[in-house]
Amino acid sequence: MKRHGTTAYTLIELVSVAALATILMALAIAGYHNWTRDHAVAAGQTRLLAAISRARAYALAHRVETRCVAVLLRELPGSRADAVVVEYRPTATSAWWCVSQTNLLPDWVAFGIGKGLASNLLFRADGSCRPFDEADDADTTGWLRIQLLHARAEQTADARYHRAVEVNRQTGMAREVLP
Repeated sequence: MKRHGTTAYTLIELVSVAALATILMALAIAGYHNWTRDHAVAAGQTRLLAAISRARAYALAHRVETRCVAVLLRELPGSRADAVVVEYRPTATSAWWCVSQTNLLPDWVAFGIGKGLASNLLFRADGSCRPFDEADDADTTGWLRIQLLHARAEQTADARYHRAVEVNRQTGMAREVLP
């Protein structure tokens, strides 16, 4: 009786390939998690710069007061991210209206709150800005600083988890800066 060759795999071959695939997937998933966490703050900084630019442009185009508001959602149960809202009001005594939908920052990206840091900016019709809680006749020179950080790495000094944006008080133009 002549034996014909088979093209099937043995059980040992199948199990060893499955184990190797599992190990490679575990390594890839861990790397992806670190990569997304490392780039979350940079993505949040880009979204913040876009919101500031949108608020300034709306104030200049429509000649109204516009504000860029940091919404601290991570303090609510079940929330993992803060948000940025751009609003305007036609007159100084009217209610605030949203310019566009709320921009959520990436998960675990939060605004730094503390002395010398701004989180809510008011843009005047000429494009200049000031902190929302500051008097209208306050000093209009210098830069306002907004800090972003990774909420799970607040104590870390690693620059990947801390970013800052500065906004010129006179022109309303924003720039990225090192923390």
